[in-house]
Formats: sequence, structure tokens, C-alpha cells
Amino acid sequence: MKTTIIATTFAATALASANTAQPDGNLPKLATEYVSPSLLLEISKKEPNKKFAASNTAEVTPGDKCTIFNLDLPAKEAKNKVCNLVFDFPENPTSSLKSIAQKMVGGFGGVADHRRPRSGNGDGKNHPRGSSPLASSLDYLFDGPGNFKFIGYDIGVGAVAGETTYNNPPKSGPSPPSPPPKMLPGNSYVVNSAPCNFPANLTGSVKVSGALCSDDTHLRYDQGYLGACPMGFYVVFTDVK
Repeated sequence: MKTTIIATTFAATALASANTAQPDGNLPKLATEYVSPSLLLEISKKEPNKKFAASNTAEVTPGDKCTIFNLDLPAKEAKNKVCNLVFDFPENPTSSLKSIAQKMVGGFGGVADHRRPRSGNGDGKNHPRGSSPLASSLDYLFDGPGNFKFIGYDIGVGAVAGETTYNNPPKSGPSPPSPPPKMLPGNSYVVNSAPCNFPANLTGSVKVSGALCSDDTHLRYDQGYLGACPMGFYVVFTDVK
């Protein structure tokens, strides 16, 4: 199946138009209909043997840092579905975001708590599927023309906190065949879309992972929400048509 690439524009804190994976500009209401990353882990070309801690913050720097994302796809929810890898990229937060954050988490102390690194095992328990934290994305930086690289790893493997480095990456696998040529704030992108095709007898989950890199753009953000808009990578399940 040919990869579907869709970009739609954010208006305020919602998408102005629909895409096939997120028709109202938000993630599905049911937590069983999408998956958030279970692990974010940086690697560095300039520090190729450095073992970074697992974190809720992704950072990509020109020619150096990449961030690896692990996603654990549940076989039951994915059965007979299309797996859509999306990257939601809302605009830079405005001053109004701070007031939203204060109301929702009771002040900046609560936001800062979401920015603490996860436990080193990367099991995702602090951020379960379907409950990404509010805009800890007050930590947000975008600088550059928005050219990114998507590096895919083998199915069933992923980054491991305390082990994975630039010189010791996960086993290579298929990358998105036709990723967006450019990603810019204010848009939502379907990076890859294909039938999940899990074995019928599979009852657990399948780990998929990949890295986001760039030669010319600096991006830093916290996986979660900018106001009401999702920020970062997700897999959204849709019906086969």
C-alpha cells in the first residue's frame, strides 16, 4: 500500500481541516484507538557512545542528535486496522498556554513535574497509552527549514535505555517509503499508513520504533499537548477501507 502523507493546518488549538487519521484534529477519544510512545531516547553522533536517560523530551539537532521513539502496538486493538504513524506539530505555544497550564495542573510546579525524565527502564508506566501529559511542551524550540529524516528499525526491537547509543542502535529495518519532504509547525502529518497485518494468533503487543533526525533543523519538544493540540508521534488505528 502506498504511503499516505497528509498535512492539515492548525487553527488556534485545533485543526482547521481533517485528515483521515484524525478527522477532528485531535486524537481519538478512546485510548484503545491510538498509541503514544512508550519510550523516547536520544542518541548523538558527536557523542556516539553516550547512553542518554529515557525522557519525555525529544530533541533533534543538525547533524548530531536524533531521538528514537518506541511504540508498543496492541494486537487486539490493531487487528484488521490500518496503522497510521502520525506526527502532530502545532504552532509554538503563546502566552495563553501558560494560563491554560496553570488552570489544568495548578501552577508551573505541576508542569515542571511532567518534564522530569521517566524511569530508566522506559516501560511507559508514567505516561500510559492514551494519557499524554499536558504541555510540558512549554519547553519547545524549532529553528530551521524543517527537513527531517525518518530511520526505521526492525519490527519487535527498539531502543533500550542504558544500552542504546549512536554506535549501538537497534537493528535496522524498513523506513517510511515516502515520508513528508518537510515538516513545519502548524501542521499534522501522516508519515506512514499501512494495514497493521499482525498474525491472527498474536495476543500481546508488537514493538515498532524509529528515529527522527535532521541535517539542518533544531527541534525540541515534550511529547504531549500544546494546549488542546497533540504534539509528537502517535500511531492511530483506522478502519480498512
